[in-house]
Amino acid sequence: MSIDETEFDAHSRLFTVYDAVHGAIDLRDPQGSDLGGAGGIVQLLNSQMMERLRRIKQLGYASHSYTAADHSRYAHAIGTMHMMKNLLSHLIANKRIGEQVYEDLNTCFPRVFRDGAEANQYTLVRHMLVAALLQDIGELPYGRATSIFFRPTESLKASAKKKFGGVDWSDKDVFTVACLEEEDSRKILEELKVNQDVLVFLITGHMKELKGTALGGLRQLRHMLDGQVDADRLDYVFRDAYHTVGGFGMPKRVIESLQYYDSDGPVFSDSGAVADFLTLRAQLWTTVYFSPQNRFRMILLTTVLSGIKASKKCAEEFFGGMAIDGLSVKEFERLDDISFTANLTKFYSDEKAKRLNQREQNALTLLLGRGQEYVCYWLPRPKSSAPADDQFELPDDLFFDTFSDLQGQPLYEPKSIRVRDERFRHFGGILPLEDCSGAFSGIFKEPKWSALPMPGSYLVYVPRNTSGGEWNEVHAAIEEGRLYRELMRNDPLLIDFVHDTTQRRGFQGPKIFISFRWDDLEIVKAIARSLCEKRRRYFVLTDHFEGDSVGTRHNSTEAVMRAEAVLVVASKRYLDRRNNEPNGNIAAEINAMIVRREGEGLVPTFLSVEGHETLRGRLPYGDLGTEDPPNTGDALKGATRELIEAAVKFALEGIDKNWESRKRKKK
Repeated sequence: MSIDETEFDAHSRLFTVYDAVHGAIDLRDPQGSDLGGAGGIVQLLNSQMMERLRRIKQLGYASHSYTAADHSRYAHAIGTMHMMKNLLSHLIANKRIGEQVYEDLNTCFPRVFRDGAEANQYTLVRHMLVAALLQDIGELPYGRATSIFFRPTESLKASAKKKFGGVDWSDKDVFTVACLEEEDSRKILEELKVNQDVLVFLITGHMKELKGTALGGLRQLRHMLDGQVDADRLDYVFRDAYHTVGGFGMPKRVIESLQYYDSDGPVFSDSGAVADFLTLRAQLWTTVYFSPQNRFRMILLTTVLSGIKASKKCAEEFFGGMAIDGLSVKEFERLDDISFTANLTKFYSDEKAKRLNQREQNALTLLLGRGQEYVCYWLPRPKSSAPADDQFELPDDLFFDTFSDLQGQPLYEPKSIRVRDERFRHFGGILPLEDCSGAFSGIFKEPKWSALPMPGSYLVYVPRNTSGGEWNEVHAAIEEGRLYRELMRNDPLLIDFVHDTTQRRGFQGPKIFISFRWDDLEIVKAIARSLCEKRRRYFVLTDHFEGDSVGTRHNSTEAVMRAEAVLVVASKRYLDRRNNEPNGNIAAEINAMIVRREGEGLVPTFLSVEGHETLRGRLPYGDLGTEDPPNTGDALKGATRELIEAAVKFALEGIDKNWESRKRKKK
């Protein structure tokens, strides 16, 4: 007996899933066709790279304080594809995907986008939906902590760059491409008629060869996948809110007010919906992602992994070879919440944790739900700085959070969202959101609008009952302003590099102060690791909170004044900060360098993030004793380990030459 599909649409039902946030989601594209033939999208959903996302929570440890927040990245991935489908349906219906998009696609991917307008539109929709679905396959479990320790192998990085071009690859993007390159993944994508080069560009922004310079159409597509208002955020903001702080509107209102994307980002017809969306996202960051309970567990996990990595025996038992050589794609695919937590529990139950120091053992005990009750409080930045050499041992059961992993990440970039309305015709018809959003205008205009609950303060976790000599010293250190500096010195979120070797035995050479902007921290870490391996003395300031307070400017000035050499890691943003904020920390450091050069001939050595020509005319190089622009060697953005090594060698030659010259003059 056959089934009459006009009476019972079995095909449609097989391609429908039901979501708590969005309701029924049809897995077919807006033109009513399943992607790539019968069951094509289902094969993709059942692939290993997607199945793995079922075993990774979207919010990590947040479900310990928000009990309903145990939704998976798999659900988020489907929701993101659904949001992309709604975005595309809205834009196509209103004829808001212009010819420039298809011209750019034809220029860069002529073998894929070579047919007529209707066929090219369907090809674009198919690629955008698959890109939205797969945009999180490179995520690690408990990524805020584990991304410090689990990285792709150098061969995976090199392979991604060689095949797909680009230089500034994130670890997540490398893992993503590695998963797409697996044989099973390639077969499914071929069935779906999805071109790998196009897919990788849409997800990562990297392209083997840029053909032409006018690629504004492609930037429009990237804004839909990785922008201020993209498919990813339209899902996770409302999904995470639904499972934590409660429902606050739906994405439909935001999408309906969207007019179009251009090369600069999205344009809306009204400020209300998008302003509400941004403030909801900010609330989630402050109250959910930054909740003390959530961050406490992340700090505990970071402490445990740091200890395991530092012990050769523990690292071999827990990581295998991964801590040294990075993760292969097979190792990455086996890593999820379940396997990772099981490994931690086994490590604890086998009593291998006893090889860790007491602090790390305490952290693991607490992380697994054992141990005493803890409370937390905020520690403000002291009004005056404690002496640099006034150190003391922190109690083994004191933990703290500096939020240093979230610096340089504003909630909103000014002028990144615009509103176009006839009411603004006397203002040109289109305005940045921050100029027309009423009560929200003030916060949107703030260039450092941040979700940090207490900017400039540290969150300290202590047992409910504290007593004894070491805790008496902690309380005294708080009153004297010493604890803040000691926490800064022992920041658990910066454990993947040593930030001060000046007091270490066996380290030699002049004490090098590294001046940089926090946005370039990853490059600075690589430089510091190289200096540490060479047993050179150096230090960096990890009091990274920006501001006009006397304390931070004083710290910056004093760092330069007590250094015996200065290495400047200069970038466009470093130079912009110095020139746009004459009372800021970077300006204070440059001014102190000028004083040192005039007084004793100390000449700073420069390395450049984007290349030495980008530094031309941006600093008073004559006063600093160098050329305009200074010779910096190769650009460091996206540099390989070998290039970093060459850059450090180049910098040390200049530093040592100036150091020896000044010593001779003193004699």
